[in-house]
Amino acid sequence: MGQVTIFAQLGAPLEKHNSWGAVRQADGVVFLTLWEDRIRTIDGVRYGRITHHGKFAKKRVPNPEYPKRLEHVDRIRKGHPCYLVINKARDTEAITRSVGSVIQDEVFVGGKLIEHDGETWIEVGKGVPIEHASAPLT
Repeated sequence: MGQVTIFAQLGAPLEKHNSWGAVRQADGVVFLTLWEDRIRTIDGVRYGRITHHGKFAKKRVPNPEYPKRLEHVDRIRKGHPCYLVINKARDTEAITRSVGSVIQDEVFVGGKLIEHDGETWIEVGKGVPIEHASAPLT
């Protein structure tokens, strides 16, 4: 099962197969993709980097997904719940990454946002079964 199928199952279909996240319209929950190798322990807490300003903010032809990522980060800052879909890159050194595999049986609760080394990072919380995260919050 790929990320397109997982996002559809979560009720937040991706606009394109290579989108970086989506919002479930039923309740405003944000679902973000996160590269597994971009998870770090900072001050004893697991965080995943969700921005990459150095790569995308100053490009003459920016990636169209980057502004959407920033909109999703803004929603999280405003208090919208978030879940993380963790991808493993086919090649972590590639300039343009592609998904090698996706953790298929669970998503991870996105927690507190921090700024670290000029980027935004999100706390990677506990894993929950996809079936649990697919039900709209009431």
